[in-house]
Amino acid sequence: MKKINPLLKITAAVILLLGLAVQSHSQSISTYPGTALEFDGTDDYVSADTVCSVLDNPNMLTLECWIYPTVGDIQYFMAFNTSDYGNNLQLGILPDGSLKMYDGISNYYGSVLSSDQWYHIALTIDDNDNATVYLNGVSDIVFTTPTRPPTDGRFSIAQEWDPAGTSDFYNGLIDEVRIWDTALDSISIRENMHLTLQGNESGLVSYWQFNENSGDILHDYVNNNNGTLINMNTPTCWKESTIPIGDGISNTQTEANGTIDFTGTGISAYYNAQNAASVTVTRIDTLPNQNPADVDVAFTQQYWAINRYGNGSFNADLQFSVNTADENNPNNIKLYTRPFNSDGGWTLLKTADSVNASNNFAIFEDITAFGQFIIGIPPAKMVCLKIPFNFDSLSGNFNSINVSWYSAPCFTDLDGDGFLDLIIGEHDGNLNHYEQISENSTSFSLVSENFNSIDVGGDAIPCFTDLDGDGLLDLVIGEYDGNLNHYEQISENSTSFSLVSENFSSIDVG
Repeated sequence: MKKINPLLKITAAVILLLGLAVQSHSQSISTYPGTALEFDGTDDYVSADTVCSVLDNPNMLTLECWIYPTVGDIQYFMAFNTSDYGNNLQLGILPDGSLKMYDGISNYYGSVLSSDQWYHIALTIDDNDNATVYLNGVSDIVFTTPTRPPTDGRFSIAQEWDPAGTSDFYNGLIDEVRIWDTALDSISIRENMHLTLQGNESGLVSYWQFNENSGDILHDYVNNNNGTLINMNTPTCWKESTIPIGDGISNTQTEANGTIDFTGTGISAYYNAQNAASVTVTRIDTLPNQNPADVDVAFTQQYWAINRYGNGSFNADLQFSVNTADENNPNNIKLYTRPFNSDGGWTLLKTADSVNASNNFAIFEDITAFGQFIIGIPPAKMVCLKIPFNFDSLSGNFNSINVSWYSAPCFTDLDGDGFLDLIIGEHDGNLNHYEQISENSTSFSLVSENFNSIDVGGDAIPCFTDLDGDGLLDLVIGEYDGNLNHYEQISENSTSFSLVSENFSSIDVG
């Protein structure tokens, strides 16, 4: 019978329980904030002129981005120019922080922005020349214009051209720039701004996520209109992005007395008082840039942005769908909040007023302001290991292994040859197999990028043990939706495994 190192069992169990995940850069559309670019306000900018030819002088247009400005000088964060450096469509900020729109004909001014705060900006122009600049989903500048980007024009991020050359450089962070050849309506802007895109949305012409984290190319994941970083200090210009964005779902409803369900978001609201405002709820399926300081567990690695568009006060009881609920101790379920575009600390708003464990929801009564929300709960089961050792970091890039932005490693000896096998779960549900090149070596070589052709759908977390003492290893794999998959070794010392169950012991932790 094969003997399994008890320490390996402990390691695998900890990985299974805690869901070890390591994020790294991936050259594909991401479902998390990733990185942003920091511009110095002196000579930094990104050039992406080829987008003009793809737009091909559109009748309709939408520009979107997130900015985190340092106010002080006149500066432009997105600008089209003509091929001879003439003015076209330009979005900028005045020295006093006022939002500025220039269409090559007239200047238009909007709200005053502050330094060191994230703002979502969108410009739309429809086929009747009606134009609107939205600030955080709210109409801020309204005008009419015949101006459109020329086919042979120039497009810059963080500056605009003058006949004498580059000018009016932007100072601050920029992230998530999108260009559409359609005029998005206000609902679409509000529902999209906290969500990463798929890249195949109708009318989407260019999508720069800014998640490269290195190099001098800004990739467009729609039409390959890649931008070039000019005069930028790489890699220090790449900064961690803290915008509230990720994969998820949005839904918009109008306030009314009684219960309003924000479909698909896991939130419904019972309005005790309202003023018929429009409310957009976005469930963001990733953790925020920081968790509340005193939270044991952030509920299912997600949080919400709730934006209210309208006047007057309201009072609502918010019901959150939660799959871990302690009906007898609602004080264990805590609701934290911060402003909708904040990347700062969270404030404890209140504990749950009631919890329904059988139907999996918690209710927080008398909510009178919206923003970002996150639920903190105590862990369902916490395993604490007291290990009397100190550890030093040996490498930040073990064996130069990179399985994309999520990895869950697990060690065992599959074939009994005395060499450790390293099985790594990855984001797409696949397993990678590496083997130690010699006994007691820290070097591993790739065996297979698709171990046993196993694919559990997403966020695979493997764990090995011998459940029934038959001498054959059992492989239990956690996955994104909380389910466990069970495989068993087909014979002793074999590297082949067969599926036993896709729902081990009917366990589903959500």
